[in-house]
Amino acid sequence: MKQLAPRWSRSFFAGFFCVCVLCVAARGVAADDASPVAPFATPRHLANDGSHFQSAQGSPVLWLADTWWFCPSALCPIYGSSNPAIPSMFKALVDRRAEQGFNVVQIAFQGPVEPGLGGIGTLYTKPMAQHLRERIWQNTRHYVRYANSRGLSVAIAAAFHTGFDALSLDQHKLLWKDIVEQLAEFDVIWMIAGEYNLMPAADRLQKVDALANYIRSIDNHGRLLTAHPADWARQLPTLESARWMDFIMVQAGHGELPPADVYRPRQRGGASVPVVESECRYEGIHGRFRASHVRQCMIRAIQAGAIGFSYGAHGLWYPTQSTTDSQFAEYGVARPWWEALQYPGADATAKVRRFFERQRWWTMPARPGALVTGEQTPEELRPLVRIQTDERALAWFPAGLGASVPYSLMGLRPGALYQAHWVAGELNPEDNSREIAPIAAEERFTRLPARPAGGDWFLLLQRLVPAVDSDRS
Repeated sequence: MKQLAPRWSRSFFAGFFCVCVLCVAARGVAADDASPVAPFATPRHLANDGSHFQSAQGSPVLWLADTWWFCPSALCPIYGSSNPAIPSMFKALVDRRAEQGFNVVQIAFQGPVEPGLGGIGTLYTKPMAQHLRERIWQNTRHYVRYANSRGLSVAIAAAFHTGFDALSLDQHKLLWKDIVEQLAEFDVIWMIAGEYNLMPAADRLQKVDALANYIRSIDNHGRLLTAHPADWARQLPTLESARWMDFIMVQAGHGELPPADVYRPRQRGGASVPVVESECRYEGIHGRFRASHVRQCMIRAIQAGAIGFSYGAHGLWYPTQSTTDSQFAEYGVARPWWEALQYPGADATAKVRRFFERQRWWTMPARPGALVTGEQTPEELRPLVRIQTDERALAWFPAGLGASVPYSLMGLRPGALYQAHWVAGELNPEDNSREIAPIAAEERFTRLPARPAGGDWFLLLQRLVPAVDSDRS
């Protein structure tokens, strides 16, 4: 590896090819395949009522993903990188997110699989040499195994918007037959396609639907199945009502936030189908969005009813190779991937995940209509609440709302006392809270105290149970 370092400074792609070939030749297939995949606390299943994901052991898990759409590819190598100081780009990404507490990575096979070759979808449009096919999937297995070994599920798409149209349905089936077979032993989630409904060809939605049913028929492990849509503002047709879709992805996009109600579970045949926010205001995109924006997007989605959130950083969703790489400049100047990897929004969202899990958020259904005020409030500043019957409540008030806007809460037990705590939305330090005087619940609407000044705030309410509670005896 050291002797190849000078080549990286002369040519990224030439260097990647040499490193990839030499490492695979030296290590062989068994290099990463030798270590077993452990049963990590990743989102492998859905609870029967759709209120949360579950780990392999059955414990509740809040989905927190990072997004690397151009992976696996020569743009995101597992052996080598465009930064000579970092021997493996992919492992550096995985290690950092694992340390922070992420549990999913979203990938989409965009970019050349090797220097000089097209993307994986392009290769399946014509007959492929068996040795090339084996090499591609051997390398892909190394990626997925390493992510799994560090506690990350891998959510996989294999095409993006109009790129889906390049393959016939039969070619898509051949590609996905290989994906399912080659990744059979791993912790994976089938995301099928990204922005599948953007500028759709006349039959694309039908092709995606047919492909999804095919994947379901050949996957003996019954893995979670979904698809990533274009942003909500486009108001495009979706496949949300399809029976194969285990959970629904919503893309808030990179501008105005959607109504909070888009995160509420959908009802389908008497079952509740949950929602994950899969793309929302990437940190650094357009030069507009900072860690605080991303954090509040996540809190808002979960408070409104979502069971997961996907982070993204400008410089990682497409892995910007250097300071001179101007790909996707229409989204604003991006820092190179090793700098984007350090953006503070990732730490901020990981804190949010830990906070919600400590609050046992899945036991408190979202009740967006339970917070009421007599004043007009913009949708983006709408407070949101989760309530567990009349026992506990978790309300959130966005930054910018102002402490003077009065709010009342429905759903508390009349006459009961509730211990109250304010928690700053920044969650820094994570366990810091301000206890205030207990709140006495009124007959229907309980007036809530004014928020502390500045920033966004959680209000935690816990019913105080008297020594003798005749109603519960």
